[in-house]
Amino acid sequence: MMSSKDVHNGNRRKRKRTPQDAQTPPYPQPTLTAIACSKCGLELPSRNKLFQHLRASKNCSLDGSNNNARENDGKETKFVKVILVLAYLGKAYHGSARNDHHDSVPTVEGCLWKAIALALSERTNGNDDSFAIQIQQHTNPKAMTRSSRTDKGVSSLGNVYSLLLPDVDVFADEGSFTSSINHHLPNDIRLLRLHMGNSESNSNIPSSFNARTCCEARRYRYLVPAKALVRPRGEGEDDGPAESVLDLRKRLKRVLLQWGGTHSFHNFTNWRQQSSSSLETRQSQQPERQQKGCNDAEGDAKEPASHMRHVLRCHVEDVIQHSQQDFLVISIKGQSFLYHQIRKMIGATIGVMNGSLPSDFIA
Repeated sequence: MMSSKDVHNGNRRKRKRTPQDAQTPPYPQPTLTAIACSKCGLELPSRNKLFQHLRASKNCSLDGSNNNARENDGKETKFVKVILVLAYLGKAYHGSARNDHHDSVPTVEGCLWKAIALALSERTNGNDDSFAIQIQQHTNPKAMTRSSRTDKGVSSLGNVYSLLLPDVDVFADEGSFTSSINHHLPNDIRLLRLHMGNSESNSNIPSSFNARTCCEARRYRYLVPAKALVRPRGEGEDDGPAESVLDLRKRLKRVLLQWGGTHSFHNFTNWRQQSSSSLETRQSQQPERQQKGCNDAEGDAKEPASHMRHVLRCHVEDVIQHSQQDFLVISIKGQSFLYHQIRKMIGATIGVMNGSLPSDFIA
């Protein structure tokens, strides 16, 4: 009979392990090879420990090169969250987003990053060039987010950016530092406001702030010539008085009201440019965005959420005159927009107004 203390494996009996046996490993331990940091020479037992050491020091790398996180007076460089509000005329630029760190084409962000680097170097007497090295090696600085990006030739009255800048003493006076940045910017780009998230500033900026995902609404304005909205006279029609600008504005108002609300705009975007991962990214960020109070366009089960957008308001804002011509200012406000969505909406509106598209095209 088998006892509770004996285990039989065929004809072979395994004896119970004693405390002395527990102190001796049942198999030989592998020999651990120490890995030395090529910068400081510190020996570490594993690659994981080496990576932790590199992240903590911020001035070592696997190939021994300096990662340009400078230490001033023996202290590690710290970064602070910054919010920028920018206005610019986009006529001379190939869009707002910087395409590469070589600045092969002029962009708004390329000029902005260079101006910030020059202002930092000027106010620190050249003692801190970490930001300048960042933009030389990377397209954008640390943790940069933007509320919106504009295409070639498009201007902006208030685009919001958030990024990390070295936490140095120059940020004690936000107004003075804003003036220094504007001094190095072209005349068609102006930094309107700058808010710092450090302890010396009155701004309370959470570390999780994201300019894109926490943007509640975006508003675009288009100037449309009044003559582009007038219906051409057909054959046999009487040569009566032309449609006045006031009547044109009333008719345009009725057309624009059809854009309001939540709709699928899959026919108002270049769908080939839409990344297949954009929907997965938004879905993965949805719980975090709802917790922060950020708004998303509500989707429909029949349409992909990536094509559903909510237009808050679409109306005629004003009528202005330029070069003896009347222009109607169309304002479109929404939570977010697809690629080329607004320009296609304006094109469809013009088509319905001048009769080249049926009146029920939008509806």
